[in-house]
Amino acid sequence: MASCAQKRKHVEIIPKAKDVREGGWCKPPQNVVEKIGDERTWFIGVDIETHDWTISRGNKGNIGQFGFYNLCVPSDLEARICSIGWSFGPPDTEATVKELLIRPEGFQISDKATNYHKISHQHATDNGRPLKDVLNDFMDDLRYVVDIQKGKLVCHHIEFDSGIIANELVRCQMMDALDQFRAIVRSGLCTMDPSVTRWLMRCHGEDTGSSTTMNVLSLKKMVQLLLPEEQKLLEKHHSAGTDSLMVLKVAYKLSGAAKGTAKDSGSQS
Repeated sequence: MASCAQKRKHVEIIPKAKDVREGGWCKPPQNVVEKIGDERTWFIGVDIETHDWTISRGNKGNIGQFGFYNLCVPSDLEARICSIGWSFGPPDTEATVKELLIRPEGFQISDKATNYHKISHQHATDNGRPLKDVLNDFMDDLRYVVDIQKGKLVCHHIEFDSGIIANELVRCQMMDALDQFRAIVRSGLCTMDPSVTRWLMRCHGEDTGSSTTMNVLSLKKMVQLLLPEEQKLLEKHHSAGTDSLMVLKVAYKLSGAAKGTAKDSGSQS
């Protein structure tokens, strides 16, 4: 059996855009269409698991450093990455999924975190890779999707994942990569964006409250609404590779629905 120090890589089928262009999708607001991007856009889904966290009341209503809706307080972004996953590929094809375990250096993975994502400190110490090596691998694929394929980074709560990744780049003194990463994030997509989740809830007949209510949905809830056929993925929820794949599939579902309903609405006007 391959150790967790190796790349966990497999392929999954990305849902076809046409699968969500039928069945009662309502017209998306223009800002949602603009945030999701062109229907031919590639996405690279990213997720991290961290060594620990403190329970806080959050910072609801804040716009974070990258310009997205944010539930973090600044101390949340000091967490250390113990696992990072990313998934990428064009629409309607197989997705490449990678997950890398990071060797803890200068931090201890808490029992609370282990209970959550099942990564123990000892296991990461024995099987993880150096942080800088992992970040270099990640940035290579990120540049490929964004620079070569003109794609977008997508996360569920992009301020959290990206803020922690940015801090790790600083710790590794990867300053050129940091500048590139920050620019990529600012033009990315957050699937937790209130305007996106309000549209999704409205399409599914759920109450969104007043126009000023900042509704957000968990990744699990979005998968349940958009990908009912993918319930097995939820059994592996809180694995960085699996969660990055769920984010990717959610992004393509949203893209197909937004573009499909926008086109339908335009043809009827």
